[in-house]
Amino acid sequence: SLGVDGRWFGVSPADAMARVRQAYALPERYFLVLGTLQPRKNLARIIAAHQALPAPLRRQMPLVVAGRDGGGVADVLAQLGAGDAGDGGALRWLRYVPDTDVKPLLQQASALVFTSLHEGFGLPVLESFAAGVPVVCSNTTAMPEVAGGAALQVNPLQVGEITDAMQLIANGGADVSRMVAAGLARAQQFSWDQTAHGTV
Repeated sequence: SLGVDGRWFGVSPADAMARVRQAYALPERYFLVLGTLQPRKNLARIIAAHQALPAPLRRQMPLVVAGRDGGGVADVLAQLGAGDAGDGGALRWLRYVPDTDVKPLLQQASALVFTSLHEGFGLPVLESFAAGVPVVCSNTTAMPEVAGGAALQVNPLQVGEITDAMQLIANGGADVSRMVAAGLARAQQFSWDQTAHGTV
C-alpha cells in the first residue's frame, strides 16, 4: 500500500486559508473535484448529480472543479466553460491549481467527490481523510479497500447515488462528523513508516 504524506495532516494556517478563499472567490461551502480531468474521473456524472440537487442548494454549495485538461473530455469542458458564467455560479472550474493552494482549497471544502470509474489506489481519498474532509467515493476497484468504511461509497455509474451522497453531506450533522473522525483514523493507518515496514 501507499502512505499519506504528513503535510496533509493538521489545519492549514489561517492566512493561507484566507488567501486561497479570496484568490478563488470561494463560498463558505462547496463540493470539490480535484485532479487532472480525464474520462475515468467520471466528471460528467458528477456534474449531472450536482445539477439534480435543488437549485438553491446548488448555488449555496457549488461544484468546484480544480484540475487541468488531461484530454478526452471535450463534452465536460464545454459544460465547465458554460458553468463559469451560468447557473448562478453553481459550477466552477478553477483549472490548474498550484501545489501550495491545494491543501487550503481541499480543507475548506464540504466534501471531496472522487467517484472515479477506476483507480489503482485512490490516494486523494486518504489525503482528504488526513485533511479532515469528508469523502464521496466509488464502491469499485481499489477505493473501498482504501476508504475502509470511512467514506460515503456510491456506484459511480448511478447519478442518483452521487446526488444522494451530496445531499447527505449538505445536511451535515452527526453522520458527517463521524465520517471525518473515521477518515482521520483511517489515514493514520497509512503512514510511510508503516508502508516501509510492511514492504520489508
